[in-house]
Amino acid sequence: MTPRRQLLLTLPWMAWPARAQARLPRVGVIAPWQAPDPRIPTHGALEAGLADGGWVGGGSVAIEWRYGGGQRERLRQIAEELVRLQVDALFAPGALEVAAARQATLTIPIVGVDLVSDPVHLGYAASLARPGGNLTGIYLDGPGLVGKQLELLRSAVPGLKRVAAVGVTGINGAQLLDVAQAAQRLGLALLTLEIARTDDLDVGFSKVLQQGTQAALVLPSPLISVSADRVATLAMRQRWPVITVFPHLAQSGALLAYGPDIRDMWRRAASQLGRILKGEPVATMPIERPDRFRFVINARTAAALGLTLPPALRLLADEVIQ
Repeated sequence: MTPRRQLLLTLPWMAWPARAQARLPRVGVIAPWQAPDPRIPTHGALEAGLADGGWVGGGSVAIEWRYGGGQRERLRQIAEELVRLQVDALFAPGALEVAAARQATLTIPIVGVDLVSDPVHLGYAASLARPGGNLTGIYLDGPGLVGKQLELLRSAVPGLKRVAAVGVTGINGAQLLDVAQAAQRLGLALLTLEIARTDDLDVGFSKVLQQGTQAALVLPSPLISVSADRVATLAMRQRWPVITVFPHLAQSGALLAYGPDIRDMWRRAASQLGRILKGEPVATMPIERPDRFRFVINARTAAALGLTLPPALRLLADEVIQ
């Protein structure tokens, strides 16, 4: 046996082609913010939810994050990029993100988390129980939420008569109609403010305050979520009691937060993604509703605003920030 042949036999990795590495399933995420932010309550929730189902990022699944940086026009580009990457599923945490995903593909499964839209009314699904297309997720579009928020705000602000509803153009239109109905039922005069970008917040807040509004309901949207500090700072500067759906706005200084547990919604959406990766058809996967809600009070903000919160209101809270 020649020395060369003997060497080849002792190095089988040189004599045989290396096995191709198995391709990991991939989830594409259309994220609205600039970059990962630990202050946002959903930080790490997707990874944790996937891990609950045995899908570990980098080990058994690859998560392709793409960030919109608060720019609406970027969302469609991101969705199309992820479709070109041939991801196995898309995660769209917001109304605009869901719309961008649907425009980009009618075949790749989409899991959405959306607090403002009705997927059946929009034509994304045939029904909640059996969507029939390529979209499922966790959705909340009921008018009951804004009615409850206004009731809590009225309990916290004695003599409340005139309230503002702050929404984002192209996202909160249907909810603004719900707020108008709830305000009328509660005997509250309502002014509405629609913004298109965070730069509109300063002028918009000043404008509605000049019209005598005493408090504000800030409706949910990714734009508001990523602007938590700015919204809270403006509200405090104007001495404006605010209620929102996002707990991290209350932690930043907003007076109240009431709404579904967003982190839990993300984990449940991650569970749906995991089932899709295992082969379950998205068309038969029911669209779910949130079932866990949180009420947060910022007592420091109440004191700064000179408000004495009723003891009964404090007892309702899941968290009181002292």
